[in-house]
Amino acid sequence: MPTYISLLKLGHQGVTSIKESPSRLDAARELLRNFGVEMKDVYLTLLAVSASGNVTSETLRAFREDEYRDVVGAIQPAGEHPAFAAAEAVRQKLVESLEELQRALRRD
Repeated sequence: MPTYISLLKLGHQGVTSIKESPSRLDAARELLRNFGVEMKDVYLTLLAVSASGNVTSETLRAFREDEYRDVVGAIQPAGEHPAFAAAEAVRQKLVESLEELQRALRRD
């Protein structure tokens, strides 16, 4: 039986809904099974590109399916990330400073 390897790249919608990708993978595996196709292994890759001289290389970090599910499961929504909270605090201080400046300008 022939074996095929497919490189699938996430589009914008796929990236923004990455948390749902394990269930989409399960649905794809079931759909392919209905056509007599066995999905043997799934790897998530992280891309690093380098170039020197006339040679360009592309290196992909591959994660086994169990690792992939762990990686996706560990992703925090942006609003829950500590950096987001810090940025929001800075934004709020800027808004307050601008409002204070506007009040001061109105008084003059």
